[in-house]
Amino acid sequence: MNPIYKGIYLNLEESGVRKKLLNMELDKLNISDIYERFEAIVFDDYMDSPLTPTEIGCFKSHIGALKTSLNHNTHTHILEDDISFSKVFTQVVEHFIKTMDEQSWDIFFTSFTVPIYKPYYQFLLKYDIDKINFFDMSNIALTGAYSYIVNNKSKQKIIEKLEEYNYQLPVDLALRDLINKNHFKTYSLYPFINTHNYLGSTIQRGNTELPMEFEALSQRVFYRDFHILDTKELIIQYAKREGYKISPMTNISSVLNQILLMRDFISAKYKYSII
Repeated sequence: MNPIYKGIYLNLEESGVRKKLLNMELDKLNISDIYERFEAIVFDDYMDSPLTPTEIGCFKSHIGALKTSLNHNTHTHILEDDISFSKVFTQVVEHFIKTMDEQSWDIFFTSFTVPIYKPYYQFLLKYDIDKINFFDMSNIALTGAYSYIVNNKSKQKIIEKLEEYNYQLPVDLALRDLINKNHFKTYSLYPFINTHNYLGSTIQRGNTELPMEFEALSQRVFYRDFHILDTKELIIQYAKREGYKISPMTNISSVLNQILLMRDFISAKYKYSII
C-alpha cells in the first residue's frame, strides 16, 4: 500500500549538520522511511538573471526535487533542510489530504514566513490558535517556500509554470506570483505545523532584512507547538540585549504587539529598511 504522501528534502553536500538534525526530526515522528534526500544544486556559472548564484541554485533545486517527485505516484512534501516538525504534523497532513477534494488544491503550504507587519498578524489572529484552521492563499503575499506539499496531479503543471520564469525571480516570489494570478489553488493553515530552525540561511541576505534571531522569535509565535511563556522569556532576553524596554505580555496579541514595536526599534538601531 502506497503512503498517502512522500517527502523530498533539499540538502547541500557540505551541510551534514542540517541533514542530521532534519533526520532526527523525521525519526521523532517515525516518518524517515517516506523521505529522501535531494542534493541541492550549487550554481557557479553565468546566467542573465537578477538573482544571485545562490538564489539560482535554490530555484534549480526546487525544480529538481519536483521533477524527482514525478517518480512518486502520490502527493509529495518538498522541504528545505532547516525545518522543525510539529508533533501533530502527520495527523494534520493526513486530515488535509483525506478531507480535501483532490481537484480543489495544487499546493498546501505547511508553513511560510509571516512578515512582521500588522495586517498579516490581524489576518492570522482571527483564527483560533487551539484549532487547526485551513485557508485559501490566493490573497496572501507568500514569502518563504521552505515547506509545501504538492498534489500528485499538479506536479507537471507546477514544474512547467516555474520554468517559465527563467530564474528572473526567487522561487518563493515566482510561486507567489503564480498563486496571486490564480494559476494554482493553494492552501495553508494556522497555526503552522512546520517552522524554520534559522540555522543560518544559504540564501544571501540583503540590507532590508532584520537580524535572523529576531525573525526566528517573530515566527515561532505562529507555530503549532509554540509555548507563550517560553517565547515571552526569549523575547525579554533578546530585548534586554538590544537595549529595548519591553512592556508586559499577557497573551498572543500583546506578544505580537511587542514584536511590532521592537521591529521599529531594531530597524532604526541597525538602519534596516522596512518594506
